[in-house]
Amino acid sequence: ASRRALPVWAGFIALAAGALVYALVTRDFSLRFVAETTSRDLPLFYTVTAFWGGHAGSLLLWALVLALYAAAASSALRHLDGAPAVFLALLATAGFFTLTLVAGSDPFETLRVPAPDGRGLNPLLRNPWMAAHPPALYLGFVGMTVPFALAVASIAAPGRAGAYLRAARPW
Repeated sequence: ASRRALPVWAGFIALAAGALVYALVTRDFSLRFVAETTSRDLPLFYTVTAFWGGHAGSLLLWALVLALYAAAASSALRHLDGAPAVFLALLATAGFFTLTLVAGSDPFETLRVPAPDGRGLNPLLRNPWMAAHPPALYLGFVGMTVPFALAVASIAAPGRAGAYLRAARPW
């Protein structure tokens, strides 16, 4: 069940990320996040990169990268002896980020009165290198979640530590 749950969760996170990108591109200023990170005069490239220009979007990007890794792990590690423990550790991490998004930093929070225009992207983030920095950083940080889940599973089943170590090397 845990192996099947990961791609389902990943699909919902991808759907949420797509909805936020759509809201940014269509400049839906009824969403607080869109009003705080974009404006009508912002070029399309920076409008899309505004996705990770604020705290809520940055957390959603983190969850999206985690979803991609988790979906890949659920496929690649499905034949590993003791894989459900790995998937359970991944689901626990996914649950933490989902709870953080829902309870603490909702990117879909609406404004009572939609703004006529947004504040625009922070000027420090209007740089191609800064646009590439968060996704590249998250690929590295979040990529360590799979070896972390394998390490947690190896602690739960010390007799299988060698198999978990071999499985962790490619990740």
